[in-house]
Amino acid sequence: MTGTNGERSGYGYEFEQAVSSYTGWNYSYVKAGWDDLLHMVAKGDIDLMGAVSYTPERAQQMLFSDLP
Repeated sequence: MTGTNGERSGYGYEFEQAVSSYTGWNYSYVKAGWDDLLHMVAKGDIDLMGAVSYTPERAQQMLFSDLP
């Protein structure tokens, strides 16, 4: 989520920052519509997308964590 001041915030962003502090990963954020982002993940154009609910159809196109 991006606030009116342009700064990112929210659970997903904070979680990614916590992961980054342990892994050293840097994230590049992509601004696009939900369907476009799902398509980009399925094609391999982007590596990570948060808050994607599991469905059998999506599981054929992308990996999901075994942990909730």
